[in-house]
Amino acid sequence: MKKIIVFICCAAVVTLSAADSVKKIKKGTKMTLVQKQLEEISNTCYPLTREADFEAFWKNASDKVEKHDPRLEMKEVKDSPYKYLKIYDLTQYALDGTPLKAWLYLPAEASETNKVPGAIFFHGGNGSRGDSPIGCSYYAACGFAVLQTEFRLQGGITSSNTPMQRGILKGSWATNNLHSPDPLDNYFYHAFTDQLLWVKTMFKLPFVNTKKVAVMGASQGGGTSLIMAALEPRIALCLPAVPSYCCWERRIFTRTASGGDIAKYIERFPEKLEQVHRVMSYFDALNLVDKIKCPVKMQVSLRDSAAPADCAFAAYNRITAPKSVKVNYFGEHGDIDLWQWMKELKELRDK
Repeated sequence: MKKIIVFICCAAVVTLSAADSVKKIKKGTKMTLVQKQLEEISNTCYPLTREADFEAFWKNASDKVEKHDPRLEMKEVKDSPYKYLKIYDLTQYALDGTPLKAWLYLPAEASETNKVPGAIFFHGGNGSRGDSPIGCSYYAACGFAVLQTEFRLQGGITSSNTPMQRGILKGSWATNNLHSPDPLDNYFYHAFTDQLLWVKTMFKLPFVNTKKVAVMGASQGGGTSLIMAALEPRIALCLPAVPSYCCWERRIFTRTASGGDIAKYIERFPEKLEQVHRVMSYFDALNLVDKIKCPVKMQVSLRDSAAPADCAFAAYNRITAPKSVKVNYFGEHGDIDLWQWMKELKELRDK
């Protein structure tokens, strides 16, 4: 499918094909420098880093999640101020028994006989589901049952039953258990199987239309959305914004965000360089995105210093499913178009 790029210039938003954009720029829109940068970045193609057992690793992980009984507990929030939404405090149990937390926002009209579409929202790094169920109310207002999940050992209340050695950086989840050569010990193995459990749970909720389930999020949430869409073929739409966890080798080398934490770990333990790159390759969205079957609608910011645009495009260019990317020329890491997300959810809802 032809790649579509959406350019943002000041307040104007224009949708152009990749070929047409070059013609328009050459006619004098005075964006030649930015366009040149975009052309270079949008053609990024970093090599895959899959190990020989990569496929088997994720098949085994997915099989474990599929067979696992998470013992879902749903408690309605009775004093919720929402008039047209029901809110539930959810707990389920990870592969290692860790209690996992999420909010469920449910349109009041949803029932087993009136199923609604679903969306799983993954938060950014060091975030949480929130102390109160507020952050995803506008997606629920689009008529979706929304799971707002939480990552273990980040900014929320979700802990970890699996012991985690923090490396040299207090508070850095990315360096948890990096000392181990076994990817099954790594923080990201537990983090991503936790999130995959929530995805599986969404498909089991009796009031959800399982043919209309989306995954979405920004930064960590964007990278996780790509990985979940690759691991769960029933997902109908993937909405990643400024996605992290794409091309770990590049992220570590350029010391961007959590990649910088890992770089500091390697500085302290240079003998572990190859081991760290090998382990992190199992958790690189770049190595998984070619398995995505659903449409992907990505957002990328060219001035993003946390999840660089070249890494996002490296993953985007590996996607073989229908796809589009919205590029914010001057946007930084926090510049997410939430209204665009809502319009894309509406399109899925109304299909």
